[in-house]
Amino acid sequence: MWKNPQFILAHPRAIATFGREANRRGLYPRSVDIAGHRISAWRGVPILPSNTIPVTTTRSTSILAVRVGEEARGVIDPRHAGITDEGQPSLNVRFTGINEKAVISYLVSA
Repeated sequence: MWKNPQFILAHPRAIATFGREANRRGLYPRSVDIAGHRISAWRGVPILPSNTIPVTTTRSTSILAVRVGEEARGVIDPRHAGITDEGQPSLNVRFTGINEKAVISYLVSA
């Protein structure tokens, strides 16, 4: 596989079609365990479903091989850690005041 991807993203219909074509040719994709779930894999790379990848009216779609992490020069988390008033990574929780009815207000932003 090209550049050692950590996972493959595809529409569920594309995964099903890929599995049918592999079986038709006598190839049987193995599965891997991810967080207690058995996921289909190709050459040890998990194939994860994603409904956000569109399928066209001509029934074609894309399959994405994704590398992650800075050391692999892949996708890295675009959120900035360590921001002011951080509640969770990249979640800013700022106290904005107390009104006359003693209701506390916070501004929450990501």
